[in-house]
Amino acid sequence: MFLRRYKIRKHERGLKFVDGAFVGVLAEGTHWVLSFARKVRVDVLSVRDPWIRHQDLDVIVKSNVEVEGMLAVDLADDERAFVWIDGRLDAILQPGLFALWTAFRKVIVEIVDAREVRLDRGDLPTILKHGDAARTLERVVVDAGHVGLFFREGEFVATLKPGTYAFWRFGVRAEVRHVD
Repeated sequence: MFLRRYKIRKHERGLKFVDGAFVGVLAEGTHWVLSFARKVRVDVLSVRDPWIRHQDLDVIVKSNVEVEGMLAVDLADDERAFVWIDGRLDAILQPGLFALWTAFRKVIVEIVDAREVRLDRGDLPTILKHGDAARTLERVVVDAGHVGLFFREGEFVATLKPGTYAFWRFGVRAEVRHVD
């Protein structure tokens, strides 16, 4: 038999695995974990950093074990997400699996359908300033005195007035032709 003590501080959580399977979370406090003929592992993570970075994230999320204070996001190929932490844009996510702690920060995840191609939002200037915008969005500016003809997959969709627009970098072909 093997008995081990884990001390979980206020801003930490212990992720408990038994024989490689995720079985639960250890909250603040002192925990004694008994291992008898089974491999038990506890990984201690800080919840001050909202992003959960763990080599077994897929095992944790797919385990069907409810984890209080954890928000999991699994984006399909045609989905993107905006992650707002404490009212500020923190990330623009592409397809994949992500998880965040919500215990000490206000975390909001907005999932959007990238098949819409054109991103039309009131907070577009804020989004376009973010570092992730260049790899996820194509920025198009229609100058004063011009209009933009917006085509999706070669089909005319709309006439765009002067201004700034954004289009998802996604499998759908979007084009804006500038006309004086």
